[in-house]
Amino acid sequence: MESQGLSLGISNLRRVLLILMVVFFFFSGAPAVTAVVLPSPSLTFWGPYLDSAPAVGWPEYLKVVRQMKADGFTHIGVRVWNPQTDVASQLADLRAIDLPLAFISSPGHRFLANPAELDPANHVSNNQNLKYFDTPGFDPYQCRVPTDCPTGPHVTAHDPAYAGVVWQKELDLVSASLDRVGLRSGDVAIFDTEIWAEPETAVEWYYPRVILDSPGRYQGAPAERYAAYRSNWLARARDLVAIVRRQAAAAPVLFYAENQSTFPTFGWMPAGSGDAPAPEFYWLPDLGLVDSKLVAASWSATYPWVSFSFSAATWKTEVWDPTKTQKLGWLLRTAGAGGAIVYPGPFDHNVPINAFLAHAKALTDGFLRGFDPDAPRPILAPDTTTTPPLVINPVATPAVSRIAPNVTPSAVTDVPVLIETLTPDTTQIAALQARVIELMKILVNLLKQKLNRLLILRGLR
Repeated sequence: MESQGLSLGISNLRRVLLILMVVFFFFSGAPAVTAVVLPSPSLTFWGPYLDSAPAVGWPEYLKVVRQMKADGFTHIGVRVWNPQTDVASQLADLRAIDLPLAFISSPGHRFLANPAELDPANHVSNNQNLKYFDTPGFDPYQCRVPTDCPTGPHVTAHDPAYAGVVWQKELDLVSASLDRVGLRSGDVAIFDTEIWAEPETAVEWYYPRVILDSPGRYQGAPAERYAAYRSNWLARARDLVAIVRRQAAAAPVLFYAENQSTFPTFGWMPAGSGDAPAPEFYWLPDLGLVDSKLVAASWSATYPWVSFSFSAATWKTEVWDPTKTQKLGWLLRTAGAGGAIVYPGPFDHNVPINAFLAHAKALTDGFLRGFDPDAPRPILAPDTTTTPPLVINPVATPAVSRIAPNVTPSAVTDVPVLIETLTPDTTQIAALQARVIELMKILVNLLKQKLNRLLILRGLR
């Protein structure tokens, strides 16, 4: 009985120590990194590999980038496949456009996810390589859906607790690529890992009980095991952030599909990995779905990934009217988003370049200029003075649906009203009065819609 109590006490002590370790790790981090505030607004795109020029030719690509700068994009997306390749000429051309760069990389897919790249050692518990889980009976080639791992392990077979030689190769590649690009203040680093995932809903779906039955790396109750997994996951993110900070201390970092806990989208990185959430947002052309996602969570100061041609709703490439992209931009603006990342980029995935540029202009019209395609534009007399017009920017609206059936979602704040310098002319004064009355009617209608919605929600109608 005494030995049983001693064993129980040791078990409880071990559990407490594990919890303390997880909490300490979560708040302190390893390695520690300092947060960097991202510029807002910030718009960039998935760029080409600099060491393999676009098929259309480099000069044509530069024309497209200049056009996107004119439309309002703030960063040029770039990637490097081989850090040993000389890309100085391409970098000089891009730097001459006078926009900062967005360095984009997919760490984890060159070495870690390559079945041929292995750590020198295996787990004693299952004889699997150290980069995988230590669970007895675990086989990375045997996942829940056989078609997902016929020739290699699924990405979720990789344990984020692993930081050995294979992961170090990934970090060395990122470091060398950053050196080649010459990341500096004003630039941003964007990582698309897609290796680790939510332990409860993704990892253990593909490999049932792989975390719950771990004998060494993960111990304790299920919640403790999942917390430890997330701590390891966060540690791998901080490995990458630390490399960026060494190259450029003021360069912010974003991770593809880094979500807040309330986001209604799939997460590939845990909250706190980068300097701001960058959730996946490929919900066009279904604006109803777009609106439902925005209402479900706060999107303030986020940098979502958007697409002009790919829909996660149907999981296929589609073609839609650019006004839908403009509406998306306007909705993200009103939701308080800090920017967006466009995937795929120009000359990618067989998207016609004219169509891509039309969507790029539409996105900036909605997001940067606040033009709601469903709201009437003000018709104003030409300004004959030299005084520049005053632009009243729209303000963020509450998290309620902005797309109601057969109702134009509009308000005074939806329309950038240009107040011209008026001469004392009765015709102009009458026109201005009529416009004010029209805008007041719009405001009254909007207030009625919101009041009705509140009454419905509270069961009063």
